[in-house]
Formats: sequence, C-alpha cells, structure tokens
Amino acid sequence: MSLPETAPTSPAAPVLAACGITKRFTPRRRAFGGAKALTAVDRVSFALKAGNTLSLVGESGRGKSTTARLVTGLLDLTDGEVLLNGQRISGLPERRMHALRRKIQIVFQDPCTSLNPRLSIGTLLRDPLENYGIGTARDRDARVAALLEQVGLRPDFAARYPHQLSGGQCQRIGIARALSLDPDVIVLDEAVSALDLSVQAQILNLLNDLQAELGLACLFISHDLSVVRHISDRVAVMYLGSIVEEGPSDTLFATPGHPYTRMLLDAVPVVNPALRRHSPALTAEVPDAANSPRGCAFHPRCSLASEACRREKPRMTGLGGGHRVACFAVEPRERTAPMTTNFDPVAFTAELVRIPSCDPPGGDLAVARTIADRLHALGLEPELDAFQPGRANVLCRIRGRGEQPPLVFSAHMDTVPVGGADWAFDPFAGDLVAGRLRGRGSSDMKSALAAFIAAADRLNRRPAPLAGDVILAFTAGESADCLGARHLLAQGVQREIGAFLCGEPSSLDLIVVETAVLWLELEARGTLGHVSGAAGVNAISIMAEAIAALFRLHLDLPGHPLLGPPSVNVGRISGGSTVNVTPDRCRAEIDIRFGPGIDPDTVIVQLDRALPPGIGLRQIDFKPAVEEAPDSAFVACCAAAVRGHTGAAPAVKGVSYYSDGTILLQGLDVPFCILGPGDLGMSGQPNETADTAAIRAAAEIYETIAEAWPA
Repeated sequence: MSLPETAPTSPAAPVLAACGITKRFTPRRRAFGGAKALTAVDRVSFALKAGNTLSLVGESGRGKSTTARLVTGLLDLTDGEVLLNGQRISGLPERRMHALRRKIQIVFQDPCTSLNPRLSIGTLLRDPLENYGIGTARDRDARVAALLEQVGLRPDFAARYPHQLSGGQCQRIGIARALSLDPDVIVLDEAVSALDLSVQAQILNLLNDLQAELGLACLFISHDLSVVRHISDRVAVMYLGSIVEEGPSDTLFATPGHPYTRMLLDAVPVVNPALRRHSPALTAEVPDAANSPRGCAFHPRCSLASEACRREKPRMTGLGGGHRVACFAVEPRERTAPMTTNFDPVAFTAELVRIPSCDPPGGDLAVARTIADRLHALGLEPELDAFQPGRANVLCRIRGRGEQPPLVFSAHMDTVPVGGADWAFDPFAGDLVAGRLRGRGSSDMKSALAAFIAAADRLNRRPAPLAGDVILAFTAGESADCLGARHLLAQGVQREIGAFLCGEPSSLDLIVVETAVLWLELEARGTLGHVSGAAGVNAISIMAEAIAALFRLHLDLPGHPLLGPPSVNVGRISGGSTVNVTPDRCRAEIDIRFGPGIDPDTVIVQLDRALPPGIGLRQIDFKPAVEEAPDSAFVACCAAAVRGHTGAAPAVKGVSYYSDGTILLQGLDVPFCILGPGDLGMSGQPNETADTAAIRAAAEIYETIAEAWPA
C-alpha cells in the first residue's frame, strides 16, 4: 500500500468557530441594593465554513448583535472562545488582535451613522489600507476605485461625503470598507433592516454575488425570516441569549422543531391563507432578560411546557441531517435512509496527515469542528460542545436496532449502560451528563476521524450490525500525534472495523482501544454479550476471551490503573507485561520495576484483584528502578503480523531510540517506525514525512493481519 506524501488541507474546516461564548454585563452597584449580572449571550456555539452563510435570527433583544460583537472582538468575552481559521482570537493582546482583525470585518445596521460624516468616501476606504500599511498611495487610490466598482458604484463617488448618498449607497460603502482588507469572514449586523424593500433586494443580490466571487463566509444577523430564508445555508435561532435550534435553512423552514422557531415563522406574512402555519398559542409575555426563568427560558410562553422544562435547561438534540434543537417536547426523527459513503482508504489516509495539529492554543477545537463537519457529511449526527476553554467534545450516535439499553464508550473505553449504577463506582469513567457518559482524557483527532469514517463505511455495507444504540465519544484536548493514531488508522483502513475510538496517547489505552474495536466487531457478530464494569478489568477480560488470540501484545506499565487509584502511594513504577492468549490457554507475564518504598505484596494483591479468572500471574520479577530508562509513556506497543488464526507472532527483539524521538521496534516482519516524543506536537509541529511513513508501515502490518483474519 503506497500513500502520497502530501495532500491538501481539508476543505471542511470552519473559518469561524464560536465555542461556548458567554457575555455577562454587571451594572454599577447602587447605593442601596446589589447589582445583578445580565447574561446577554449564554454558551453559544456555532461554526461557519468558507463560502457559506450562517444566519442568527430571533426577536429584538435576544443577543444576536452582542454575539456579532463578541466574534469580531468589539466586546470582550466573559467565557468561551472564538477561533478564526483555527487560531484562537479571544483574549489576545491588542498587537496580535490587530493583525487578525483584518480577516473578520463587520457591516453595521445603520448605513449612514456608521460612516464618519466629516470624511470623504475615498478617505473612509483608504483608512483601513493605511492602517495596515498596504501598498503605496497610488496603490491605495487604485484599490479604492476597484472597491467602488465592486459594490456597483462609480469611482467618482470617492469625492463625495456620506450625507450626499442614499441609504442603499451608504450601505454599499459599508460593504466596500469591510472588503477593503480582503477578509475571510464578514459579519452583517441587521445590514438591510433599515433599507427599503427594493434596496434590500439590491444589497442582498450584491452580497450573494460577492460571496460567490470571493468565497466569503458570512454571519448574517436578522429578525426578518423572509430575508434569511433566501440567503442562508444554515440558520441558528436565538432566544434570551441561547441558540435553541440550528440546522440547514431548507430543513429548518420546512420542519421547525422548537416552538419558538414555529412562532417566528407564524409571524411571517403569507399571501395564501391555506399555507399559514397553526402553532400552539403563546401563553405569557416575553420575560425580562435580567430575570431569565429557570429551566428552559421559553417555557413561560410555551403551551407545550412540562415540569422538566421548568426544572432544567434542555440540551441540543440531533434530529438528523445536521438539524439540532434544544427542546424536551421534540422527539428525534428516525433515519429514513441508510448512510452512504464514498470512502477511499488511500486518499483519505493521505488527507488525514494534513489535518491541522492540535498543538496551537485552541487548535483542538478547530480540528474537532472539522471532524463534526465530516460526520455531518457521512449522514451521522455529531454533537459538539465545549466544557472549558481549550477542550471540546464530539459525540456521535449510531443508531442500531432493538430495545437494549444504549452503550457508552468513554475515552478510557469503558462500556457502561446509560443510567446504570456501574458508572458511579468507576474511577476511570467520565461524567454522566444528560444521560450520556462524557469521555475523559485527551485523544488524537486524526485517529478519531479515521475511526468514524471507517465506522460509517463498515456500517453502511453491513445491515443492522449493532443492537440498540452505541455512542462513540472522544475528547479533543491536549492531544498530539501518537502511536495510537497510527495503530487505529491502520486498523480502520485495513480491517474495516465496525466502530472504534481512541483514548489518551499511551500504550495502555492502545490495548484498551483494540479491546473496544474488537468488542464491537464481536458484538456485531453476536458472539459476545454485554460487558460492563471498571476500566482495565474489562479491557484485559475481553482481550483474554476473544482478542489476543490474534496478537502477542507488549504493554508498558507507567502508573498502571490496575495498580490502584492515585491515593495509593506506589511511587515510581516502570516496566512492562505481555499477555499470550490462545483458544485454550491464557498466560500473562509481567515485568515491573519499582522505586524505593514500594511494597511488592500490595502490588501483587491489586493485580490479582484486577485480573479476571483465566489470566494467571505466571511470573512477577521485581527489579530495581532504572534511573535512565526511557519515558515509558512512549515505549512502543506493537501487534506483529500473524501467520494463522492460532499462530504465534514473532517477539520484539529490541527497541532502538533515536535523537529525533523515533522508536523502532526490531524483530517484526515489517519495520514499524513510530513517532516518538520529538514528533508528538510537544516540541513543534508534527513531522509530516515521518507521519506518513508511520501510517504506511502500520498499514502494511495490518494488511498481513487482515489476510490472516478468518472469514
């Protein structure tokens, strides 16, 4: 299998991303009584791709314009972050913000008052160019003339003043000024609401033409749904500072999910009375934003409100096709057509190498949004949420068949029934949020994207492979390229695994990942029942029962979870273990090196408790700690090629470490070159050449494995 060395960057990456942005205004404290903060924007998240238009709609005073000012940097965030081309722009020093501000421009609502009446049109358009030191004086004059022609005005308008122009002409100047610095994103804050209808149409047509010509991404703020419907790719509905519904424009207008969205659509005049909508009547007045009701903010006005609406705020729920709504009264629509994919493993693997690294601040969120866009394209239903700056979560729900309780996979590959009791006693599981177990730890974005793509392809070609629901979750956090990425990518491309995830970049999680992968494969075949319990125990148990018959696994033990929780003082532990499993025998060999003050008997007892029946401790050899031993977190864990269903794989004969961080495992049929610490994104950008070589080597190993896999 050969891969090209480079591939173009994914076109699906968003140009602008808001992740959990929040703005609170605290009024000045009065002489008597306290001052209560007003939350104008509450944890708003959205993504905007190049050439697309996202419209924020809602009644006046719902936080739309505040959101526009937050993403353009005109207001400071209280919480959350804004990403422009994958780079975090919120909270930057003014010098760095000045350099980025040219890439995102805003057109204000009132076209006349937004222009300085003392300056000529030519001066207004030249000022941004001079501010950024663009071109000579002659170049700037030529640019002004070109901008005027671009927005449909004659060059001689440069000598006029704002009071000499009509409202539509002033708005064209505002658009020309926004275009002067060649931005990637334009925010239009009620840009046509102050204009006559005929002028509105001219400005909207102009915006469409400019977007098609320049590939602009547009964030369009409006309360006029008749305008929004004709210019938007996606629409987000805001109510009291929160997005309550988001989806493709055609879908949202055809099948609105939230009662507030239906109310807005009912307010749009319709010529034919037979086409009017009949939504549930509103039951109360608009609440004060400073005293937002508990639970769902819309429940005082909603005739469908239940006790749950009054008690807690609903989370976004996927309705299919990228349509999401935050409402307890809305049921997810069943998928009516199977997923379809056009999956080329070779081309996809090459493209995967070029996905942005998670190394820059906020880069993980950009990559997470790239993945979410890809899942949308596959017909899956991702949910993107941010719980704290610098981390994001992507959940994908693949619906199966049957009435079994859903299963949840956390970043540590635990399998826990949703709503069950096991999760509460599992120190390695994630937090249970809204009936779902959110994964912990960091993970590698590239392997996760490969996982989902391979999962979709596998599920598309095999009908009803899973019973009940399986939720695939991973966390985009402080991640970097790692061994797990190569391992998982090779599995996804060569083994056509049904579905899998990735965990923290350590060899322990690598084995647990393999466990989850093959567990799903066996579950799909109906040969293995449901397993639940603590992390690590399940991993080894399942591996002993069904998985490691195909591999001989070498695992390092840096602070192994099976040795006890952090409260147990085990000191410094390094070393490794091997597990050999055949259809009629299972044997574990463990080699542990201890630091001073460690009680071997305690370790033995904990290992005995952790290992399930069928895996015996064949040998425990206690040795003093090696002072200069390589960091065990990067010691390679490799599954060598097998020669048959029960054949033994060759042992690893040696491990070589190189100054560039590369680790080479010797003794394999195919050389396995793995990126080490130097190329993990921890000391610079990943090495794309080594990245590709590692993927190729891993894929070649798994080609051999795939040939031996029984039909």
